[in-house]
Amino acid sequence: MTVQFSIKNPVASVSMETQSFLKRKHQLFINGISVDAKEGRRRDVVDPATGHIISNVAEGGVAD
Repeated sequence: MTVQFSIKNPVASVSMETQSFLKRKHQLFINGISVDAKEGRRRDVVDPATGHIISNVAEGGVAD
């Protein structure tokens, strides 16, 4: 099921499964294990078509 796209809800045009995935906490995948970044940094994921933040992911560094 999908919902009509709107500026107020830029991810509405994607499936509910995709929306659920984008809302999850995303970690690094190192040696077959999902882990947080050692320095705890995170980075927003921006939809280039709208400029809206659609997700947030762990940002790996040298320590990872």
